[in-house]
Amino acid sequence: MSGRQLARMLSLECLYYVGITLLATLTIGTACSLAVCRVFDQIGMFGKLTYHFPVLQMLLFAAALLFVQAIFTVCAVRYTRKLSLVEQIRALE
Repeated sequence: MSGRQLARMLSLECLYYVGITLLATLTIGTACSLAVCRVFDQIGMFGKLTYHFPVLQMLLFAAALLFVQAIFTVCAVRYTRKLSLVEQIRALE
């Protein structure tokens, strides 16, 4: 596998993880926060509560995930370029 192919593979793999994380956060996280908001609204301890989807916070979360993914990909590619072919095969085992 060439260096370019390896970088592309690592980048796509990390993007899959980011996509799955965002999907889980958007579905499970939104359902849980909506449920908690409704429970607290029924209890009435905090007054009347209405649920508002945190768009800005989700965009910042997605941007942070993409930033971490980019940094990880660059570090992983640089690390694997330093290894010989034999060391790369040993790391896979």
